[in-house]
Amino acid sequence: TVLYAVWKKNPSLTYHANGGLFEEAIATSYPVSGSDVVFASVKPVRSGYTFLGWNTDKTATSALTSLVMPEGNTVLYAVWAVDQYAVELPASAEGYSVFYDGTEVTAPKSVLADNGAKVSFEVVIAEGYSPKNMNVVFGNVALGYISLSGNTYTYETPIITSDGVIEVRGVEEITFPITLNKGT
Repeated sequence: TVLYAVWKKNPSLTYHANGGLFEEAIATSYPVSGSDVVFASVKPVRSGYTFLGWNTDKTATSALTSLVMPEGNTVLYAVWAVDQYAVELPASAEGYSVFYDGTEVTAPKSVLADNGAKVSFEVVIAEGYSPKNMNVVFGNVALGYISLSGNTYTYETPIITSDGVIEVRGVEEITFPITLNKGT
């Protein structure tokens, strides 16, 4: 009697950076079906995102903590969380009010913005004050208003890629020069 070996090819396990990049290659592996998978220690990188781990679902928002190798070929996708940055809004002050999301900012307020997003806010000029010399800046970037309605200026930051502070400067009280004529 002749016995012949019967071979069964193990399924493949591959890694997909899912929008990121591998700085080191990860070779395809062939774990035995039913065995516990040891996740690759190489982590991909992606600007503006934090790597959370791996998942078999390309659109997952959380990483697997373990995986038993299935019968078929499997792809593990990188799971990413968008980085968030703190944007500090100024408090309303004499001559103007600052509004964020429809609410007046009465004390400096820090809001979280996703990497790549913009932050919109309004500056309302009080009666008796002039925006003529008003300068609104984010970091070192002067912002131009995107819309004006009455005395309400709507601003939007550039695309957020780091923490930053918004400042409102130069709102001045309107003054009228008085000329006194001396009697003759």
